[in-house]
Amino acid sequence: MNLTQRKKYEYLVDVLTRMLFAMLLLLTFFTAWQGLDVPETVPEGSAAEDDAAAEEASAAVTFDVPATRLLGEYRLSDEKVLLTNDLDTHIYSTEENDVLDAVLAWQVSCTGYRTRAGAVQAARFLALEFPYRIPYFYENGRLDNHGSYREYCDGEGRYYHTGLYLSKDRKDDVLESEHGPAVWGEYMYSYPAGSQLRNGLDCSGFICWALYNAGYDPGDVGSGYSVFDDDLSDICVLTPLSRASLAEALPGDLVFYNGHVGMIIGIDTGAADGGADDTGDTTGTVATEKTTASDDTVYYIAEAYDPDLHVLTYTTKDFLRSRFTHIGYMGDYYGSDGLLTMMWPDEPTN
Repeated sequence: MNLTQRKKYEYLVDVLTRMLFAMLLLLTFFTAWQGLDVPETVPEGSAAEDDAAAEEASAAVTFDVPATRLLGEYRLSDEKVLLTNDLDTHIYSTEENDVLDAVLAWQVSCTGYRTRAGAVQAARFLALEFPYRIPYFYENGRLDNHGSYREYCDGEGRYYHTGLYLSKDRKDDVLESEHGPAVWGEYMYSYPAGSQLRNGLDCSGFICWALYNAGYDPGDVGSGYSVFDDDLSDICVLTPLSRASLAEALPGDLVFYNGHVGMIIGIDTGAADGGADDTGDTTGTVATEKTTASDDTVYYIAEAYDPDLHVLTYTTKDFLRSRFTHIGYMGDYYGSDGLLTMMWPDEPTN
């Protein structure tokens, strides 16, 4: 079995396992909430014995929820602190990492596994819902190395696996390490930077992670505009950024400039003039009837760019004046929109 086949096999097994865990987790919560495991028959004996038996039956369905706040409301990055996984600081347990992975898999499956909406949800999960900012790390290499140009290493600025890279046992998943392994937030040597940096994701590493967790397998590749032919710009329809091209954009489309990539994760058609947020239609059909982008439209772009993973907020005019030069339409790649929404459910807080 070659590397690609092994990765696909591991991916399918991992996704099925995490989805099963998510369903069991939700079933446990539902059972505890409903009290379905409490016997319907009244135990024989005194009233004190009855109370003790009822208390014991209730305790049997109690779920041990980790004390830390694992997820919060959807928040833009300026309200978050940087993830620091130093000793005794923000270290996630295996159980906590498992819960986060299960929630991520559940959200993707609810919005649409192997759909545009699933990829957007994965990106929103890490950029908005996860309570810390993932550090930017100048990659030491990729799984898909370019011959002798790249070292073969895993989890160093890239994490091409399902789930999050937070607990110490996740280091066992890395295939080969150059200067690690180190989970997100831990210090590790970055060869391009020439110094110790906190491990995290680089720009294309974040996009590849989001796509992979939504069920796609683009390969652990770069952002584009390179001499190599296995980049993210090769899986989309690349178009110069303009009012006309923005009018056709949807969440999940990619935005580029030379050597960098981000993902549109929200489009609010009424935010600039104080109108209502466009939360979209969860039927899976998103209308795109405009011929040019309105000045009132606000775009939210998730990008991993020094120093961290964050979300940019652009009006149409700001977007056209930004460093981004191209938009990459991803409709053909996704195949289906799924239950796509133009914005996330909760209004973002700045």
